[in-house]
Amino acid sequence: MPQNFFITGMPKAGKTTLLRKLIEQLKKDKKKVGGFISPEEKIHGTRTGFKVMDIQTNKTGILADLTSDGPMVSKYHVNISSFEDIALPILANANAGKYDIVVIDEIGWMELKSKKFSQALDDLLDMETPLLASLHEDFAGDYEAVGEVFEVRESNREAMYNEILGKVREALARPKEKKMELWPIQIISKKDSAKPKQAKSAAKKESTISTKKSQQEKQSKSQTSSEKEKQKFPSKDEKSKKKPGLVERIVDLFRL
Repeated sequence: MPQNFFITGMPKAGKTTLLRKLIEQLKKDKKKVGGFISPEEKIHGTRTGFKVMDIQTNKTGILADLTSDGPMVSKYHVNISSFEDIALPILANANAGKYDIVVIDEIGWMELKSKKFSQALDDLLDMETPLLASLHEDFAGDYEAVGEVFEVRESNREAMYNEILGKVREALARPKEKKMELWPIQIISKKDSAKPKQAKSAAKKESTISTKKSQQEKQSKSQTSSEKEKQKFPSKDEKSKKKPGLVERIVDLFRL
């Protein structure tokens, strides 16, 4: 069963800060970390939206801003196409098993406006690759069934860091279960598989016997037919063995 870890908490509790610290340490552990983070976009200290950035490549797109025409969450418009350009290839790689662990910041109202992202996330939750994600507090109860949820506050952030890192390392140390692939198979008995040459020889011998029987039956039929022909048209010798006819008896009388 896959092991998933979700970090939730109130706004400004430090979820993203904690997540970035965990990413940094996992990279130091030489783990292949894939995923994305959603940093704020600010102008003159004022938040104007959110970006989405690939952890491995640093490729960046727009998650939401004030000027797009996508669906609204609070005062922001979600840029679904820009978000999907970054997020979907990452989840495709994750579902293909190309990462040791997948990190998502965050699973929330904005991200779930993308139906494609929601579907890819559902697929990822069934994979053996561990998932580490920050989670909007509104969804905490929904994800308890598929992973362990940690509530972060400013007062327990350091303790949560150590606890989550320990559990993630433990999950990564476990061997992954190999999926069984079912293919059409031919069931062969031990006797047949141990002596394939004898089996072929026996089959060849049986074929030869069958051919001989067929030839004998043909020969027998031929002989029977020949005997019938002889009965219709007797040979000279057979004719001579017959009883003498009337002419022959008259000739014999004259000889006397």
